[in-house]
Amino acid sequence: MKKLSIIISILLLSCSAVVAESNEPKKEEIVLDYQLVNHIEFELVFSQSEEQYCVYFYSKTCGHCELLKSDIISFALEDNEPFYFVDFTDLHFYGSKKDLTGVSSIEDFYIFGTPFLIVINNRAIIEYYYGVNLIREYIASKKSQS
Repeated sequence: MKKLSIIISILLLSCSAVVAESNEPKKEEIVLDYQLVNHIEFELVFSQSEEQYCVYFYSKTCGHCELLKSDIISFALEDNEPFYFVDFTDLHFYGSKKDLTGVSSIEDFYIFGTPFLIVINNRAIIEYYYGVNLIREYIASKKSQS
């Protein structure tokens, strides 16, 4: 009988702990995913209506893009400036490093790899950044200006 009352006490205590745990409000973690941001096709990079905007190129299979994913998405969602994303997973418009400043047509444009970010003003590239570190520096500089 003594064993039975000990077992019942343990069961009741463990059940009340579970009930108490389930009554706590759950913190919902916001998962930043590419589907939350504006996407455009590669061919439309120089055709957006804004005077100045950014275009970020990423690949779903790129480890560096994955490292930058939450930073770049949260920055784009802050509405600092118009921001577009191009999924480069199945695209192959790559070339060797050269100065892209002033490029204004899709025929003359390519990226060095992913991740890659360009700033366009009046339908021409005025700045470009490639790699996690340079893009994070760009984000930090824009945030410090705000």
